[in-house]
Amino acid sequence: MKRRMLLTGIIILLVLAECVAIAEYSVSPEGFNSNSSVVNGTSHATPSPAITKKPVANATTVKPTATATKTNTTTVKTTAAATVKITATPTVYTSAQVSQHLIDIAFDPNTPTISKATASTEKIAMTGSYTDTDMAGLSTFQQKFNLHSSTLVLPDTPIEGSQGNIVINYMPESSLESLTRDTSYNNINTKQIVNRDDNGVICSIYRTTNYSSTSTNLVYLNSDLTENIRGHYSLRGVLYNLGFPGETGKYPDSIFYSEQNSVVNLSPIDWKAVELMYGTKIKNGMSLSTVKSMLTT
Repeated sequence: MKRRMLLTGIIILLVLAECVAIAEYSVSPEGFNSNSSVVNGTSHATPSPAITKKPVANATTVKPTATATKTNTTTVKTTAAATVKITATPTVYTSAQVSQHLIDIAFDPNTPTISKATASTEKIAMTGSYTDTDMAGLSTFQQKFNLHSSTLVLPDTPIEGSQGNIVINYMPESSLESLTRDTSYNNINTKQIVNRDDNGVICSIYRTTNYSSTSTNLVYLNSDLTENIRGHYSLRGVLYNLGFPGETGKYPDSIFYSEQNSVVNLSPIDWKAVELMYGTKIKNGMSLSTVKSMLTT
């Protein structure tokens, strides 16, 4: 009887122990998992395979790839831009175009014959309120002129003062206005030429004064002008007195373009016309008809 009671007690204890173990597993945060196992009455959950976030590391490597692609695109654009610059070619002008351009800029209604400088040298002088920029611009022109002329040489830089064949006098606009009202000049010299912009502002005045056997070509320049407009009218004054009183309506990049412009350098076809004018073929005093017939043969 005692043994039976002892055996029954043991069975009850085993059952209670098993119940306790089951109860502990039931309240576990992992809950039921088919990969879990019970060893010696203790629950051991196998790590869930659902936590597979390692591919995120691969996602990080995608960004450098995108950056590399963007860099390559920029390189291609740069390469393309460089190619455009390399393939650009200068405009080539025919002899007929150069001849016509010379005729356009060497003649005007008041100048029926060629009037280029005939001496072997010509001095350009500057006086008044000129600047270092004025000096530098004319120096550049004079040096380039010598590369295109075979009959006339200009000094590398203008001289300072009023002792020159062409003298540019930089004066305020008010002084130029006073010159336009000076009627005494026209009584003893050729008529002065007044150049105004589209707004009526006086930009320059051309005069020629004669003393005995010598003459001086004067360019009175509006010193109130600024930047490229100032340089444009300064150079046009020099070119006028070198025998280029005309203009063109065909080439907007030409300093002789008929519309209001601020070009401060001669264009390629301008320099071609200078070469033709100051070569040995064109002679001072030639008429328009003579030049036309000579250039077309």
